[in-house]
Amino acid sequence: MCTILFLQSFNLYGITRDKSDTVYINNDSYILLSGKQFLYFIDSSSSITIDKIKLFDSRFIAYSKDVVPNFGLTGYPIWVKAVLRNNSNDFHVFIRIAYPLLSEIELFYFDSTTNRWVRNTSGEKYISRNDGFLHNQYTFQVPMSWNGTRVIYIKAHSFQQMLYPVYVGTFDKIMNSISNDKIVFYLYVGIIIAIFFYNFFVFISTGDTNYFYYVIYIFFVFFAQFSLLGYAARYLWSGNYFFIKQGVNISGIFSGIAVAIFVKNFLHTKINSPIFDKLLWLYIVLYAACFIPIALDKSNLTYQSVDILASTGSLLIWIIGVYLTFKKIKEAKYFLIAWTIFIASVIMFVLKDFGFLPYNFFTKNVMLLGSAIETILISLALADKINTYKAEREQARMMALSKSEEVRIVLS
Repeated sequence: MCTILFLQSFNLYGITRDKSDTVYINNDSYILLSGKQFLYFIDSSSSITIDKIKLFDSRFIAYSKDVVPNFGLTGYPIWVKAVLRNNSNDFHVFIRIAYPLLSEIELFYFDSTTNRWVRNTSGEKYISRNDGFLHNQYTFQVPMSWNGTRVIYIKAHSFQQMLYPVYVGTFDKIMNSISNDKIVFYLYVGIIIAIFFYNFFVFISTGDTNYFYYVIYIFFVFFAQFSLLGYAARYLWSGNYFFIKQGVNISGIFSGIAVAIFVKNFLHTKINSPIFDKLLWLYIVLYAACFIPIALDKSNLTYQSVDILASTGSLLIWIIGVYLTFKKIKEAKYFLIAWTIFIASVIMFVLKDFGFLPYNFFTKNVMLLGSAIETILISLALADKINTYKAEREQARMMALSKSEEVRIVLS
């Protein structure tokens, strides 16, 4: 969740009123709806139904940027309208909404044979581990004849930051995109599990508390990523309204506390920098205080508070790394390199959501890459630190033996 609010203050909403550009789907299409292809309307009353949506057609406006639409923390349902034309060989067009933190998604199209609207649903509120693959991926299929045209409406809501990446394409292209995303995530899971159990077994065998804190750190950082990518809603708290609303916030709180505790112990801030040590304690207390708005059911306030703490806390930890590196603390140098890589990956991830970097396979998965590299580097730094301590203890033991031998020779 780190630094998600870095650029959220920028207003990138479109304000151009215009008719929707038709989206043409060919055999190799995988199209991100943006600009005039993406007409949206914010339902501030949270009461508009599909039967009434035609009355609001004049209030739909084009998203003015050719990037993934980003609406920040609106708290309101957002309607999207698009006109699709099928020029592919398939008799269905597939629509994927590639953002996992949508609590509820409804897609509508008008069926002229029954003279009524067809409604399809997905989102955290509806999915479970037993659902079909496409439903779990917020993917819909819309029947369309060759060269046929259809108007679709999508209504979505989120308790977190509201991104709206709507992709349209053929079955093969949509499946290929989903498969690539899953491969990256499974590789990340494999790396994290390997590092977790390696350090866990080292802790069991040595009893060194540094490994204990690092194992806790890995667990909660992974838990935060697991929640942000929507897997927790599918496999841990499927259908649970409280956790759908607050799960990402809770995982962010525990992750922030675990990071601060690990940094305190790994860098020995109590000895090496008492002032920074007190600041880390302050962040731990402030993170814990975020449970108060959770208890008061203020999810937006909690999300903003956790993001502010994560953003400023990440900067604080980086400054601590720089300061202790200049103090010639050996482990601080390795930690600084690892933390810098992770922060850089998070910044790149956020920048792509605001159009400053292209939205592609690399920028979409860069935060997982940064997290994996950081975890590996810190694990290596921890191993080097333990080896250094062992070498120092052995050297001290040999010096003590040498002095003892000298005393024995003198006395004899």
